[in-house]
Amino acid sequence: MLITTGEFAFTILLNERFDPHAAINNYKFRFHSKKSLVEKYHKALSVTLPDELTTILNISIKDFNEQKGIDFLNKLTEIYTLDNLGKKNENANRPSNLSIHSCRTFPIR
Repeated sequence: MLITTGEFAFTILLNERFDPHAAINNYKFRFHSKKSLVEKYHKALSVTLPDELTTILNISIKDFNEQKGIDFLNKLTEIYTLDNLGKKNENANRPSNLSIHSCRTFPIR
């Protein structure tokens, strides 16, 4: 079943468990803007340091849908790890560039 409006379109795929004659067939869909989702997750996210000198973070989220919260934290951790790895690679390449540029010879006068 294709649902289309002026702003969006989506398809609902019904599986064999769907009973069109069931007494309860009420479904609701809620669409959020990117800005409202960012605000929602920003408010629901908690990041703490267990110790001042640690490199470990405690990250938790409050969500009505437990699996969605877990998926969000897993993706956030994955992105953070990839970003951090990229920064480490950048830093690993910097010293070699610095040593090449700093080993210049100057004429003695």
